[in-house]
Amino acid sequence: MIYPNPVYFDIVDSMYYHPDSVEKRLAIVSTYIFDRTNENLKAFTEDKYEVSLDQRIGRFGFSLTGFYQRMHNGFELNGFVPVSFTKYYRPNWPSPQPGIPRDTVLLDYRKAINSVESESRGVEFSLRTKQLPVINTTIRVNAAYHFSKSWWQDNHYEYFSTLRYDPNLHEKVRPFWNRTGSWRDELIIHYRFDTMAKSLGLWFTVAVQQIALERDKITGLDDSLAVGYIRADGSVYRIPEGERADPRYEQLRRSTPEYFYITEKKPDLWLINLRVSKSLWKGSEVSFFVNNMFNYRPLYQRDRVPEGAVVYTRRNPEIFYGMEFSMVVDDFVRFLKRY
Repeated sequence: MIYPNPVYFDIVDSMYYHPDSVEKRLAIVSTYIFDRTNENLKAFTEDKYEVSLDQRIGRFGFSLTGFYQRMHNGFELNGFVPVSFTKYYRPNWPSPQPGIPRDTVLLDYRKAINSVESESRGVEFSLRTKQLPVINTTIRVNAAYHFSKSWWQDNHYEYFSTLRYDPNLHEKVRPFWNRTGSWRDELIIHYRFDTMAKSLGLWFTVAVQQIALERDKITGLDDSLAVGYIRADGSVYRIPEGERADPRYEQLRRSTPEYFYITEKKPDLWLINLRVSKSLWKGSEVSFFVNNMFNYRPLYQRDRVPEGAVVYTRRNPEIFYGMEFSMVVDDFVRFLKRY
């Protein structure tokens, strides 16, 4: 969100609840408004490199493409801004006399910042044939391997949800740590077979998708040391890099469950679609199609879950089928004129 709306905080200073009379109930609320616009926000940039080879030999043609892409300074609504509010006791309300401080509340809001970095690379291969004799079939195979990873700059952190008391620091603080990143890769292969029966005016298309490889992993988990902490008054303290491992900050370490370290790896997955088309007159056709024709929707049991938990995800969409009709209007008019 480049131009976010202002953020509003309603802080209840005083509240009195009378069980029997609505008129005697009272709540005094102070509203604070903050502008979340970041005038220093910059457009992200991308570097792209691609090299390709295309060749044809007899009835076969193939192409091979390698690519690399790097994004710098991507922006997200991740800029963490802590704000501290004072609650006041107002015994003389609605008198304009200042209230008496009675409590402090630490809250936060987010603003857009340039913090996202990502990198992707991969290889794409395509093999295609001319129509093969006897079987009147054209074959096309497309395979793509894609690897991507993302991480954050040192202005984006993971924050503990609330203030907590630290016995070494003798105060309530809200620690924060370097954010974790992630990577994922996949190998997807598409097979397409187009067969024509000229005498019947029919052609058949079988499209097969194979997800041969699909993995993802969380990175950066080994860095559990706190980068800093926020005090109850909203001030931020950055721990010097050389002191992050000091025993004084031992209680601020990030606790990470063991299962976070597991690499999620899904098994082979197939999806088969069929399409049958029939020509009616020049420029027109009617088609019947069915996607996921065998309604193959396997359950996958996730690996990266808490010990003892069982979580399944359903893979592949439900079977879907229908009919389509298309025509060229000019050809249809000429067809009618014959009669």
